[in-house]
Amino acid sequence: MQKDDGNALLDRLLRSDAVIFVTPVYYFGMSAQLKTVIGRFYARNGAITAKRMKAALIATAWNDDDTVMKGIEVTFGIIFDYLDFVNVGSVLAKGSGTVGIMPLKYRRQAYEPGRAISKRRMFSDSAERIPLLRSFSPASLISIRLPRRERESCFSPT
Repeated sequence: MQKDDGNALLDRLLRSDAVIFVTPVYYFGMSAQLKTVIGRFYARNGAITAKRMKAALIATAWNDDDTVMKGIEVTFGIIFDYLDFVNVGSVLAKGSGTVGIMPLKYRRQAYEPGRAISKRRMFSDSAERIPLLRSFSPASLISIRLPRRERESCFSPT
């Protein structure tokens, strides 16, 4: 038995309607912190897959070449399929080691869905950032609990 916030994190995830995975790209994959958290999903795979949650990915990388995002895109495609997540899109921000150098197109891609959610007055009341096992992490999960009437219309699959 692990003495950390993993079970509380999974409980919060299971109360959510959508999840956004946010990570830098390290050697063509996600951060070790996010991989650890996703590894903990195994204990609740049945409950997670039964929800058919909506999911999105936001990933950033220093490199700006055509190869840098291939690995993370394939990995999350497999994870989303395995967990029966409904993939509602991704922002794969190449050449974005810091927000200051991030191309405007990626900031807009990440901003617009958030703006749409907040216009429905769901984000401030319903979304919560899930800390990853109460440690500093260069990655995060954002869970979103939507009002019943908005669950189908807020996110649409790409």
